[in-house]
Amino acid sequence: LNPRLAQPKHPKWVWAHDPEVYAYENWEKNIETMKAGVTFDESGIPPNFPEGYKWEPWTIDYIMECKKNQVPVDLGPGNWD
Repeated sequence: LNPRLAQPKHPKWVWAHDPEVYAYENWEKNIETMKAGVTFDESGIPPNFPEGYKWEPWTIDYIMECKKNQVPVDLGPGNWD
């Protein structure tokens, strides 16, 4: 048995991103832009999620239904490699 075959494949942004460093580096600018009423997309602050990703609402029921029907789960736009 090869245990590496059981490891889930994580996209690069998961293991290459340090959320603590991101928070320290961008905290003040985020506060300033929120107080100024600037949206995150217009702030110029680099996102902490895959490039091109735009949040869309989802439910766990959707995920479970996809799995039950053996349909790939659509993660939405963005670089998920």
